[in-house]
Amino acid sequence: MGRDTLELLRRRLEVLGAENAERRERTGRTAPLVTISRAAGTGGRVIANAVATALAVPVYDREILDTLAEDTGWDPKVLARIDENLDNLRGAWLRTILTGDNIFRATYRRSLINAILAISTEGGVILGRGGNFVLAGEADLRVRIVGARPRRVERRALELDCTPAEAEEAIAHLDQARARFAHGLFERDIDDPLGYDIVFNVDRISQARILRMTVEELKEPRNG
Repeated sequence: MGRDTLELLRRRLEVLGAENAERRERTGRTAPLVTISRAAGTGGRVIANAVATALAVPVYDREILDTLAEDTGWDPKVLARIDENLDNLRGAWLRTILTGDNIFRATYRRSLINAILAISTEGGVILGRGGNFVLAGEADLRVRIVGARPRRVERRALELDCTPAEAEEAIAHLDQARARFAHGLFERDIDDPLGYDIVFNVDRISQARILRMTVEELKEPRNG
């Protein structure tokens, strides 16, 4: 490794150190906290993982369910069925009669919020689950990723190696389930831009540019 490269790394570490010190003073965290909400078929999970890697922080996806199960003692299989899909809440409740759990909408909402708040204390990238609503006043950046339905169907068909009709059905199901999840638990419209700090159209902006713009935006001071 050359002297110039070492000097560049040293300067970058100094900048990161200053940013982390400022963040700790402002929020109590040393690492950035980002929430990412995505329409189905936009590659949101790939983008979330890339952002987390760039920021050297963990990404919380299924891990949110693990935390929720650990904190509540609820059956992970039941929680997986409810995950971002309140349509399955009634069926899950019927199953809890056998397990002894008490999963109603109010208790689920409260426990989900507590789980998100708990894992957010050290920073990271939180994918979905209403994180942008829960952490409205805490997150450094709340991102929404959208795209036109036809292009999302194309991507989903490639991801699942299925027919366009099957991809269309999958997209419609996920979009509707996530919209009802946001409205049912938080009484918010998932597509309301005021629920986010920045919205990316993946049809117009590449995943690589979304990554760069997200990281760059975190360097800017927050308003308010």
